[in-house]
Amino acid sequence: MKSYIRNAEQKDYVAISALSEQLGYKTPHVAVLKRLKEILKNPEHCVLVAVDHDQIIGWVHGIYSLRIESEIFVEITGLIVDQDHRNKGTGKKLVEHVQNWAKLQNCKLLRARTNTLRAESHPFYEKLNFTLNKEQKVYDKIWH
Repeated sequence: MKSYIRNAEQKDYVAISALSEQLGYKTPHVAVLKRLKEILKNPEHCVLVAVDHDQIIGWVHGIYSLRIESEIFVEITGLIVDQDHRNKGTGKKLVEHVQNWAKLQNCKLLRARTNTLRAESHPFYEKLNFTLNKEQKVYDKIWH
């Protein structure tokens, strides 16, 4: 069976969680399910999965971003392809599908952020004609 891209569904949460673990995100499946349920209800989010032989081999999450100081854009906030399926065009297909969704949102800008430590992802985006815009630091504040 040929691989294909489709909208994510709630039932995909275990596969999405397992793929996320390949990049070091150890989030309990139940937490992924809870977040996915909320995200799938939000029309400003796009979550797609790549399927090959009835197995989810990748996923991408795009968010419509409206900000005061900049043009609207869709940001890829997560993109993961199974380690056994990388370098076969799946990531490119996922990005192309998010780009098509962005066009439907009347966006002309697709943005992706990558961790500076994930050097293998940088050439991937460059091959897809993304240009490096800036490097930055991210600060978190947690409260109880």
